[in-house]
Amino acid sequence: KDVVESEEEARDIWAMAESLEGLVRNIGKHAGGVVIAPSQLSDVMPVMIDDETGGLITQFDKDDVESAGLVKFDFLGLRTLTIIDKACRFIEKDQGKVIEIRQLDTGDCKVFEMLSSGETSAIFQLESRGMKDLIRRLQPESFDDLVALVALFRPGPLQSGMVDDFIDRKHGRSEITYFHPLLESILKPTYGVILYQEQVMQIAQVMGGYSLGSADLLRRAMGKKKPEEMSRQRDIFLKGSIKNKVSEELARRIFDLMEKFAGYGFNRSHSAAYALLAYQTAFLKTYYPAAFMAAVLTIDMENSDKLVPMIREAKRLKLNLLPPDINKSDIGFKIENGSLRYGLAAIRGIGEAAVQNITVCRENGDFKDLFDLCSRIGPTRLSQSMLEALVHSGACDNFGVSRLDLKENISFVLNQTVQKTKNETIGIDDIFGFDEQKSGINGEFEKNKQHRRGSVEENLSLLSGEYQALGFYLSDHPYNFYRKDLDNLGVFKICKLKPSNKLVKVAGLVTSLRFSRNRRGEAHCSCTLDDGIGLLDVYLNPKIFFSNRHLIFENSSLVVSGQIVFDDLTRKKRMKAVSVIPLEDFKEAGTEFLWLSISSENKISPKALIAQFEGHTGGSCPVRFDYMANKISGTIWLGANWFVKPDANLLNKLKRLLGDSRVGVKYKKSISTELLV
Repeated sequence: KDVVESEEEARDIWAMAESLEGLVRNIGKHAGGVVIAPSQLSDVMPVMIDDETGGLITQFDKDDVESAGLVKFDFLGLRTLTIIDKACRFIEKDQGKVIEIRQLDTGDCKVFEMLSSGETSAIFQLESRGMKDLIRRLQPESFDDLVALVALFRPGPLQSGMVDDFIDRKHGRSEITYFHPLLESILKPTYGVILYQEQVMQIAQVMGGYSLGSADLLRRAMGKKKPEEMSRQRDIFLKGSIKNKVSEELARRIFDLMEKFAGYGFNRSHSAAYALLAYQTAFLKTYYPAAFMAAVLTIDMENSDKLVPMIREAKRLKLNLLPPDINKSDIGFKIENGSLRYGLAAIRGIGEAAVQNITVCRENGDFKDLFDLCSRIGPTRLSQSMLEALVHSGACDNFGVSRLDLKENISFVLNQTVQKTKNETIGIDDIFGFDEQKSGINGEFEKNKQHRRGSVEENLSLLSGEYQALGFYLSDHPYNFYRKDLDNLGVFKICKLKPSNKLVKVAGLVTSLRFSRNRRGEAHCSCTLDDGIGLLDVYLNPKIFFSNRHLIFENSSLVVSGQIVFDDLTRKKRMKAVSVIPLEDFKEAGTEFLWLSISSENKISPKALIAQFEGHTGGSCPVRFDYMANKISGTIWLGANWFVKPDANLLNKLKRLLGDSRVGVKYKKSISTELLV
């Protein structure tokens, strides 16, 4: 107030603020809201045109619409319905079975066994981390339990202790009470807990003598919590209850409970509809996992954040995932001989329109090579970036040429294709032209071939490209190039881990990160390590996370030491980390020396051998030469200036020069560093 009175600029700002106060800041539109009027909408409300869709929308908000006496419906467009439909079509096409999805028995034990395990990824409404935890605690055994599950997983019930009460009553840890015999039939499905809005209405009807219409008015009054209306409704309920021979004291207590739970109450019909969709998706996942996952992956294929976790779920279900193939893949995922075939449109950078062009041209026969692909589809419909994505993903592997050779010749092939198209456009028909172009392309492939096949650097480069194109590693895993070395250093395979008080070492790539803060505001982290065989959740407390936060990011390679525990809630192993170190640093710290065995038979000059170390010096690993010639042997240690970092690329270069059996690494029996166990 003092500032406004003393400064002219502040007074101007205040005046503008007063003129803006109360005005509509922005216009929002309900995703599925539909308003119904007895005549033209413009007769009873102001309307406007939606900029995005061009459709008609009301200028009234939801409350004004109801006050005007108009009918308002919410129509939900659910992707789950499309998933169910696609899955049923896959089953019919692959197995010849017609699934009557609306006629399912909702009491199948196998379905509830799967649900109770908490492995509910891709199941409608049940796939979040919090919901999985709740499912494992609740252990649903019937459709009623599933309906309750959907209604319970909301902030109100979770924070009020209502969920714990419900679970304890279901499992016999708490006594089930119904307050009055009149209410037993109403509250029995929910173990005596008032969970649904319909239960509030039924209690008002059975005990308070309400009609169903007036009971609905009571439900709405409780939801809006208007004191005057609630006081009037309390009197009506007490009088009706006394007429039904219920004591006034008990009636007051029950009304208070109804009022309390009305704030948490959920519409049971809504919950039942959601539970039915959840059950249908669970049924398909239980009995037809390939068809179900093919449908889920197809729906999620343009969203890599959702696609990658679903790929992992498919692998967990032991479904074989075939790579994308330019001659076999469809737009989306499909079932091929019981396996899942990767969809072309799921490759990053490849739009659905481009894939449609590919599938249409493919009707005239398979593509034979890169030039055939480009010339048949046309250079204007396939950009260089699209071709690179196809090559990196492995979709062109069946051309019989390495991915590196294909990538290096994309520009050349595109230029030749453009030239061929121009010649055809202006009517030039050279009877030798096509063969010459093919010969030129083949010659370019041969020219670009280098003697570097099988190098670790090349393989890691290929996998990096594959990861960029797909969002995950499909053909191989980078960790496999380190596995033997890490086994020698006492690193455990994730799949072999067992809960123990001992500290163990695991290694892998960070595939997901989850950050949060404790009550003191300190940041801590959970991440998932992937070693190509298994996944492990690793928890880093605030101290460990703060010390190593610069190392922990998506796709980083780490060695983590910690204790393996079994989480009773998730029923999975996880690690409590005590130390973190980059994988390459760990390898170097555990290496005693690099040895090379050389004999006069090798006929390699010292200069050529020393040249292999260029770019790899500056490490902490000594190098030892074991030399043999004419029954004379000796050992030579290179000086500190030639200490190396014994990474996979250096070892690969030396093995190509000397042979696999003449190059090796001697590891330390124990690693004396604070970071390692």
